[in-house]
Amino acid sequence: MNHLIELHLNGNRITGTLPDSWAGANVLVTLQISHNEISGAIPSAWFEEIDDGDGTCSTGGDTMITLRYLEAANNSLNGPIPSNMACAHINELDL
Repeated sequence: MNHLIELHLNGNRITGTLPDSWAGANVLVTLQISHNEISGAIPSAWFEEIDDGDGTCSTGGDTMITLRYLEAANNSLNGPIPSNMACAHINELDL
């Protein structure tokens, strides 16, 4: 998925949890997965890590550094929003 820019999977009755491996979609700008049956939490592996020492974000590894739009409403997501999601430059978040 490392060349995928947009992924629209709304309303497809997708079940299960969101895979950490999607972090490799490092050019993904738009992810729409609303109106499914996805459970669990948004993986923190999708986003850059926060340096505990100074609060800056790392820039290494496979992360969704280009993600700007995340639509995941009307699922069964639970758990906290990952704190390192602050490292993403998301313009629109619909949970």
